Amino acid sequence: MKRVVLVDDEIWAIESLKAACDWSELGYEIAGTFTSAQKALDYLQNNKADLVFVDIMMPNIDGLDFIERIKKHNSEIRFIIISGFMEFENARRAVRLGVDEFFVKPVDKESLKETLVRIGQSIDSEKSREFPDISKLFDRIKDLNNTDGQALYTKYLGFKKQYNYCFTVMSAKFENSQKNEEFCNKLKGNGEILQFSMFEDYIITAVFTDVYIEYDGAVRRLKETFGDLRLGISGLKTSVAEVCDAVNESRLAFFNFFITGRNKPCIYEESNIEFFNSIMRRIQVIVKEKDMHRLDELITSIFTTEIKFNIDEIILISNTVLITCNLLYTMRNFDYIPTAENIESRFSGILELQNHLHCCINEILIQQDEHSVSAKHSVMPLIKDYVDKHFQEPINLSSISQRFGIGEKYLGKIFKKYTGENFTGYVNQCRINMAVKMLSETNLSVREISEVCGYGDYPYFARVFKRMTGISATDVRRQKR
Repeated sequence: MKRVVLVDDEIWAIESLKAACDWSELGYEIAGTFTSAQKALDYLQNNKADLVFVDIMMPNIDGLDFIERIKKHNSEIRFIIISGFMEFENARRAVRLGVDEFFVKPVDKESLKETLVRIGQSIDSEKSREFPDISKLFDRIKDLNNTDGQALYTKYLGFKKQYNYCFTVMSAKFENSQKNEEFCNKLKGNGEILQFSMFEDYIITAVFTDVYIEYDGAVRRLKETFGDLRLGISGLKTSVAEVCDAVNESRLAFFNFFITGRNKPCIYEESNIEFFNSIMRRIQVIVKEKDMHRLDELITSIFTTEIKFNIDEIILISNTVLITCNLLYTMRNFDYIPTAENIESRFSGILELQNHLHCCINEILIQQDEHSVSAKHSVMPLIKDYVDKHFQEPINLSSISQRFGIGEKYLGKIFKKYTGENFTGYVNQCRINMAVKMLSETNLSVREISEVCGYGDYPYFARVFKRMTGISATDVRRQKR
């Protein structure tokens, strides 16, 4: 939320402005209201604000003098002037001070909303450029071989001195500057920090310290204060030249949430590269033999036991499987898994990624043998489980086909072989079973029950219910009473 301060010597004007729009809906919170310009000055010198509304005509300190004083202290605050009238000389001075907008009382509500949206977008855009790109830090570190350590810290990094240790923390961009300031305070020990933007949506905070135990203290404070925040924490390094390694470690630790499903601070742990290489060798042998059954079993063993890989290794394994699928199945092209920074745009977590790989392999199995029993059973438990959990939603064979990446015609065949019923019949049975239970155990109306069970069309529900049970839903309800 962007913080707004309202300053006007007339309380009715402040109340009118507060009621003019839904501030929170537009991304703002009213952090303070003042009828005294001096009190507003004192507040703004000690508290953060993004936008200030100020009346131009106030006793003791007029609005323009007020703005000029604040600008000397904080040039980033935006200002909107509100006044009963605007003289030319005042308007010219306001422009010179960089005022964003002028409003004549009473403020037009639609114009106010449009202005708040425009200024909000501008503030967000500036905040997105608040941190330099991490590549700039890497470029500075490249100069390490051409200068002594002291000069690197003081000249290239802008520090006061040379430090003995460093580590990095990766986080998503914070919702506001106050949250980021709180975060930084938890990282400042006996040293200094630098912050950089990474992949546009993330922040790398590099911490430099002389105190070895400050690392443990910083980690403890992060866990205590930000226990439900995604954070990736690197190991402790003893040279600024290792910052690049630290950044990669904190990145891998940050994206560990995709594997664990938990939003919390995570410390980097080195994966077993030998074990990873052995898995890749097994995949290569399986691919060479085109044994998709074994590949399907291997994927199950990798994903159902405790996962011993980092996110990059998981993506590499997954894309190797998909390359195999693309080589063996020319009827369609399987999209490869995106990088860790973009993987959430396609998968909610590791289980959905696993299901996707099983479904892709299943298509190959179906192509190799349409009537393969193992092909049918490799994916059908996943599909049946999904239908059992989501039958109340507007699902159909087409939507399930798209979700699991299986041709609709093939899916219909293997679904009936596995369940003994066609897809529509199976979904209707799930819904009607639930309706029967709700009719006997709840006081909801028959129409309400039909909607809860997934039927948007009540007459259709009534017909299906009677066909499948031999009695109407209303009669079942009467029997209960």
